[in-house]
Amino acid sequence: ALNRAKSEPSEMAKFANKKGISSEDYFHEQDSDSAQARMVRDNRNEKFSGAGAISSSSYFGKEEPEDNFDDWAGMATVARSGLSKGAGMISEYIAKVRD
Repeated sequence: ALNRAKSEPSEMAKFANKKGISSEDYFHEQDSDSAQARMVRDNRNEKFSGAGAISSSSYFGKEEPEDNFDDWAGMATVARSGLSKGAGMISEYIAKVRD
């Protein structure tokens, strides 16, 4: 425990100006990375430096499906139909309970 306490100030200094760190940042020895790997990581981190929140999909460059607004009209129709059916079922249930 004493050795860990001695190393903490250097760890604190290492991340003092970071907004957030990952476990990979903390535990991974970045000196062993290739220059290209460091450049990719630094560019990715810079891209999000001003962001208040990011998704892991955005951070790791995974494509998220785009909204297909042509489909929304169909979804609205299905939703209305489902709500109407549900309302009908509730009305029937209430009528049975009253009798």
